[in-house]
Amino acid sequence: MSHPLAAGRVNALACPWRTPEYAAAFGPPWEPIEVPAWGSFILTRPIPGTSTRDAVGCYPLVGFAPGADIARGLEQLKGKGLVSIVGVPDPLSSPPLDDLAHHFALCRPYKTHYCIDRRRPPRQLPANHKRKLRRSIGSLHITVGELGEQLDCWCDLYNSLIARHRIRGISAFSRRFFEKIADHPAFTTFVAWHLGEIVSMALWARSGNAAYYFLGASSRLGYRLSAAYIIMAAAIDHFRDVQWIHLGGGAGRDTSRDGLSFFKRGFANTDLVALLCGDILDPHTYAKLSSAEPSTAWFPAYRASELAGGGKEVMM
Repeated sequence: MSHPLAAGRVNALACPWRTPEYAAAFGPPWEPIEVPAWGSFILTRPIPGTSTRDAVGCYPLVGFAPGADIARGLEQLKGKGLVSIVGVPDPLSSPPLDDLAHHFALCRPYKTHYCIDRRRPPRQLPANHKRKLRRSIGSLHITVGELGEQLDCWCDLYNSLIARHRIRGISAFSRRFFEKIADHPAFTTFVAWHLGEIVSMALWARSGNAAYYFLGASSRLGYRLSAAYIIMAAAIDHFRDVQWIHLGGGAGRDTSRDGLSFFKRGFANTDLVALLCGDILDPHTYAKLSSAEPSTAWFPAYRASELAGGGKEVMM
């Protein structure tokens, strides 16, 4: 496994999750706030049962501008009256690990993110991936375009994914979100067709010298035809001019039994450790809100009870 951060490897100037347009796409209850010292935007959300709010990085990753001042950014957030902040810095472009650990009260390994580094030899695909690619190549064809061209179909596929996996929280995206990013120039949409029917789609984002797998969803037929495999192969080839292909992490923390991790790992030739970073901005309010959760490892602690209802709040 490689170093926890690939700091400075990607020019983040074009990173979509640092822009006001992207942050504003989330809509209520999420409200965007600019963090000038980070050259970025984060989202705030109401804390249930209170009149206060806390902050979370834009899905999927917190984007820091080159030379970002972490300490100054935290001070700017404290000035907004927020209780806490939590997020996953982009492992391709975030400040060095020592800087993150020095300034954030919470800084711990979160997930393995699977990547392709074009400077390394390509990985020999596992037998499973080869078999499924052979199956899908014979029955599917791929088109590349903008999300707006197939917005209705994408929303149907993604809503089915939300229901199947009981996804909640920031990644339970609404149609409004997808409408807002549909013509964003950083995003590219890959569509798998079978006999004139869309069976799978994937959204990708480009930032500087990296391309990021963002979201994907398939119909029942798409799953049977292994459509996600041919879409992934097509996207990797489409972005052949970038140095980094960032495939992200799995659906859970236990990657040994996670099918999404197995799928992504088969295409990757390296991996990075993504970190979960957080900080307490208002210690008095944080302690008061967290008094009922004295032993939880969840951050922020006062939101641990939100997990009791089951389902997944997915972060990359």
